[in-house]
Amino acid sequence: MTEGDATGDPLYFSVPPVFQEIDLDGDPEERVRRSFERFGAALEGATPEQCGSLTLQQEVMIGELLEQGAIYAATCLVRTEDEPPRLSTAQFTVCVREANLDGERPLMALADGLRVPGSPREVAFAEFPAGRAVLVGDEADVHLPYTVDGRNQPQSHRVRQAQVVLPLPGNRRIAVFGISSQCLPEWSYYAAMLDDIAYSVSFTAPSEDGGSPITAVLG
Repeated sequence: MTEGDATGDPLYFSVPPVFQEIDLDGDPEERVRRSFERFGAALEGATPEQCGSLTLQQEVMIGELLEQGAIYAATCLVRTEDEPPRLSTAQFTVCVREANLDGERPLMALADGLRVPGSPREVAFAEFPAGRAVLVGDEADVHLPYTVDGRNQPQSHRVRQAQVVLPLPGNRRIAVFGISSQCLPEWSYYAAMLDDIAYSVSFTAPSEDGGSPITAVLG
């Protein structure tokens, strides 16, 4: 069970052990060293240049996350059971943002603001032990200067992402739990992980309720 600093609001959630937490507040040099070693251990045969490229991309991502109010971030880096095995990655983040959820149906207004006419974005609702949430599913083309294994070969990737938006107590802030991956064959696996995390969220004590609406809506 992880406790997040939600600007004064207690926030608890469980993260699968396959995810490795990124130290957002730690010393950047130490974080870079650990990330470089982790990529080297996970990517058998990868060159120092490839591991360095992935580490640099992660540092750029961390800078963006901090600007977005991230309080937690983790990466999943695994090899599939295919022959030959493939590298599969995903990123999980928790961001806390200011939100004035006044009115009779505040979540409906929030959902309406997240909808983009003519886009593939999906917006729905689900009930969790921590309360009613807005679910957002989206896909986008992302242009990267490197491949997923660090090769210097510019490519365009289709990235799928899902978010669970939960109001914090008092309705003055929202917690956004998000997962994204360009490894679409494993998407249902990652969506199920987000589902489990959302069901673990609590503002007081860990909840043990079950259910799986995210996979059905966003999978």
